Amino acid sequence: MATTLSTGSPQLDDLIEELQPQDNVVFFTEDRDDYVPFVRTLARHVAEIRRRLVYVRGDGSLDDIVARHPSPVTLDVHATAWEGLLESIEAIGGDAYYVFESLSVLEALAGDEAHLRDLFLTLCPRLFQLRSVAYWDLAQHRFAASTVAAIRDCTQVFIRVERNQGNGWVVTPLKVWGRYSDAMFKPHWAQLSSEGLLVSPLSADADRDGSYVAALADKNRELAEVRDILSRRNDELSQRNAQLAALNARVAEQSHLYESLSGNLEHLTSLLRAGWEIGGTLVREQVYQAVLLACTRLFPGCGARVYLPLTEGGPVDLYSSDPAGTIAQIATTDVVTKGRSLVLDSEASVSARLLLPDSGAGGSVALAPLIVRGRRIGTIEVYADDERLDDHERRLLLTYLASEASIALDNADLYQETDLQREQLRTFVTDVIRNDERESRQLALDLHDGLVQMIVGSYQHLQAAQAWRGRDAHVEEAELVKGVQILRDAIVEARRLIAQLRPAGLDDFGLEQALRVYLGEARNLSAWEVNLTVHGALEGLSPEVEASLFRIVQEATHNALRYAQAERLDVSLEAREQELVLSIVDSGRGFEPGTVRSQPEKGLHVGLVGIRERARMLGGSCEITSSPGAGTRLVVRIPWTINSMSGEEQA
Repeated sequence: MATTLSTGSPQLDDLIEELQPQDNVVFFTEDRDDYVPFVRTLARHVAEIRRRLVYVRGDGSLDDIVARHPSPVTLDVHATAWEGLLESIEAIGGDAYYVFESLSVLEALAGDEAHLRDLFLTLCPRLFQLRSVAYWDLAQHRFAASTVAAIRDCTQVFIRVERNQGNGWVVTPLKVWGRYSDAMFKPHWAQLSSEGLLVSPLSADADRDGSYVAALADKNRELAEVRDILSRRNDELSQRNAQLAALNARVAEQSHLYESLSGNLEHLTSLLRAGWEIGGTLVREQVYQAVLLACTRLFPGCGARVYLPLTEGGPVDLYSSDPAGTIAQIATTDVVTKGRSLVLDSEASVSARLLLPDSGAGGSVALAPLIVRGRRIGTIEVYADDERLDDHERRLLLTYLASEASIALDNADLYQETDLQREQLRTFVTDVIRNDERESRQLALDLHDGLVQMIVGSYQHLQAAQAWRGRDAHVEEAELVKGVQILRDAIVEARRLIAQLRPAGLDDFGLEQALRVYLGEARNLSAWEVNLTVHGALEGLSPEVEASLFRIVQEATHNALRYAQAERLDVSLEAREQELVLSIVDSGRGFEPGTVRSQPEKGLHVGLVGIRERARMLGGSCEITSSPGAGTRLVVRIPWTINSMSGEEQA
C-alpha cells in the first residue's frame, strides 16, 4: 500500500493526521445512513488510485457505492461462514481497503452481540497486521456499553458522527492511535458538496453550547493522553520480561541478606526498640540521647558519638559513656576525619579498620550520615577496640539507625516550627482582635464626639433659622449659614472616617494613585525620603488584592518610620507576566530575621507576621532580608490567578 493514504477528504485526513496503512476506522453513528457519505468518499478515492476495494456485504446497503469501483471484491457473509471470512481475508492479504456492512446488520448474521464482538476483536487486529485500511459502522444506543468500549479499545480510529439539525454532520474523533494535534479531538463540521466531503472546525456558538464543546474536547484530549500512556505501558511490559533475570539475581541477593538478618534477630529487635524510643520524642536533645542509648544496645562494648557540625544554633558533639577509653583514642584519628568527610560527601555509610594510638592494637570505626530535608547535618559514629565494626551487616545496621534518627530530627524540627507558627498565629489573631476592638472604640468616639455633634449643631442652627423665618431675615440668614457650614464640616469628617476604614482613592483611582497619596502623606511625617516606582499595568486587580497590597505597604512604612528610624524608603510595584512583585526597602537599623519566629510578641514582629499572613492568603509569598545596621528588604510575590483579578478581567 502507498506510504501516504487518504480517506478521500483532505480535511478529514488533516483532522486525523493522515490515514495510516493499519487503521481500522470505526464511525460511531446515530443511524447507518450517516455512515454512507464516508464510504462513498473513500470508494471514489480508491477507484481513482486503482487500489483493491473489498466489500464485506450483509444486506447490500452499500452495493450502489461499491459498484462504482471497476473491480471490487465482495465477501458475502450469507454465502461465507464466519470462519471462511477470515480465511478469505488471509487470502486477499494486505494492500487493500475494506468496507464492512454496518455492525447492526452483521449482528443478526453473527447470531448475537457477544459473537459480533468476538468477530470484531478477531478481524480488527488481523487487518492491522496485514496493514490494511478498514471502515466499520457502529450504531449509537444499539449495543451494550461493554461492547462499545471493547471495540473502541481495539480499533485505531474511533469517530463520533452526529447529525446536524440542518444539514451535514458533526464529527468528533474520540480516539486516534499514535497521533495527536491540538484540534484533533475537537468537534468539526462535515458536509457533502460538489467538491466532495468537506470538514471544517466547529465554532463554539454554532448550534451547540460552547462550554459543552470545550469540555468534550478537553475530555477527549485526556482520553487520548491516557490511551497513549497505556500504549507506552504495553511497550514497557516487553522490557519487563528482559529484566526478570536481573530481578532473579536481586532476589537471590535479598534472600542472602534475609538469611543474614535472620541470624541477627536480636539486632533487629533492638533496632525496632530503638526506632520506637527515637521516634517517641519531638525534642532534639532527647533524640540525641535516644540515639546514643540505641548505639550502646546495638553495638555492646563500643563507644558512640553524635557529631553535628552543621545544625542551626551551633555544632553538637555528644558522646556515650566510654569506660574503655575507646572514643578518646579513635575520635581524633585521621581515619575518622577522612571517613567523616567521605560520608558527608557520598551520603553513604562507611567502616574501616585502624590502629589504636595508645596500644597499637587493631580497632574499627563505622560512620553513617544524618540527612534532614536533603541536607547533610552530621554523622553517627561508633568506635570499637577490635575489628568487629568493619562488617557489612554492622554497617547496614548503623545505616538503618541513622535513617530513624534523621526522620526523628526532621519531626522534631517540624514540631518546633509548628509550635512557633502556632504562637505566631495566636499572637497575630490576638493583635488583630485588639486592633479591631480599638478601631471600633475609636470610630465610636469619633462618631459621637465629632460627626454626631456636628450634625446636632447643624440641626439646631437650621431649626433656629426656621424659627426666625418671617420675623428677622438677617438672623434667619446667619443661622442658615452657620448650619450649612457645620454640615459641610460634618461631610469632611465623615469622609475622613471612611478613609480610615477604606484607603482613600483606592476604589475611585486604583492602587497606584492610593499609594502615591498615602506615601506623600507619610513623607511629611518625618525628615526622610520616600519614593514609589510602578512598572507595568495594574488594571484589573480585585479589591481584595488592592486592599491587601495597600495594607502591606502601610504596615511596612509604619515599621520603617517607627521601629527602623529609616532615612529613606523605596517602594517598588512591578506587574510581571506571571506575578505581582512588591518590593519595600528601607535604610533603617535592621534586625535579625530569626527573631521574628522566636519573639512574636514584639510590635515589629507582629506586623511582619501580619504581612506574611496577608501574602499567604493571596496565594503568594513574603521574603524578608535584614541584618542589624544594614536596613531591611521585604519582597512580596502574588501570582496572577483568578482570585487576584477583578470580575471584569475574569470575564
